[in-house]
Amino acid sequence: AVNGGDLSGGSVRLAGGAIAIGNADAAEIDFTSQSDIRFNALQSAGAIALRAANGVIANNSGAGDVTSGGNVTLLARGLDLGTVRSGGTLDARATAGDTLVGTVSAATDARVAATGNVTLGAFSAGRDGDAQADSDRSGAGNLTIAGTAQAVRNLNLYGANVSLADVSVTGVSPAPANRLSGFVTINSTNGSVRVGNVTAPGMTIVSEGGSLTSGALRAFDPVLVAGLPTVIDLSAFGGNITVASLDSAGDVTVFTDSGTLTRVLGSATAGNDIVFSGSGTFTF
Repeated sequence: AVNGGDLSGGSVRLAGGAIAIGNADAAEIDFTSQSDIRFNALQSAGAIALRAANGVIANNSGAGDVTSGGNVTLLARGLDLGTVRSGGTLDARATAGDTLVGTVSAATDARVAATGNVTLGAFSAGRDGDAQADSDRSGAGNLTIAGTAQAVRNLNLYGANVSLADVSVTGVSPAPANRLSGFVTINSTNGSVRVGNVTAPGMTIVSEGGSLTSGALRAFDPVLVAGLPTVIDLSAFGGNITVASLDSAGDVTVFTDSGTLTRVLGSATAGNDIVFSGSGTFTF
């Protein structure tokens, strides 16, 4: 085991059965443990890589913040941390438990996953973002993000049940050939979806086992061209759909498999077609 206080240096590399320290501040940080890795705070201008093969990565007596000017890799059976910021890419995965993190942000791509629950304070990616609970599809892991979830290009948000505040994707310029400049996918794999306002060039929101409830949905792509696919696509398999409003530069499609009601509380506008299908009553 490795136990100690604060560490600093050109690079800090630790390996042991278990690691528990105070703070570490170095040009590069690399910890490998067979059991837990615990710390107060880690800071590096370069990469930070932590791997706990049979334990958790968590705070010690401090907040458990991770701040890196480079890439961040966090791999353990469970994650319980404060703020995690990456100046490059972020890959944080819990292979046999939950991921609990405060604010998560990455300058480029951000991936956060767990076989159990993923609970975040906020989530931000400078390019593509992916937050996935229930990664083994057991039906037992929920995704909850208390604050804004945002990305520039693509944002994927998955869980058995999904509970989100506002979600946004700004889109890239120029857009890829014959594609939207950005896209949001929200999918509950075994339950319901509850989300605040969603703004993106395009979006798909699917509830595979319950209701779908959202705030205002707005899809507007500044580089939208004719012939691109549906811009707002909503589906519920096992519950009702309730939406505050719909505003799309392209098409809107809404489908309910076994729900009894699809309700748009405010306005519903589209640059092209609005299509409602499936079971139940559609109410405006």
